[in-house]
Amino acid sequence: MTDALARQADEAFGSYLRLLGARRFHEAAAALDALSRTLEELQGPSASLDER
Repeated sequence: MTDALARQADEAFGSYLRLLGARRFHEAAAALDALSRTLEELQGPSASLDER
């Protein structure tokens, strides 16, 4: 599962960079949100508790 999430994060980051370069900022923001969610998932359930 970790490998799949790492690939998903890599794809989201690549999409973010491509969209940012194309000046498609709204779509880039969505890709950045997807990356953020994936990285949080990679950190596991304790990640959300650390923020409190």
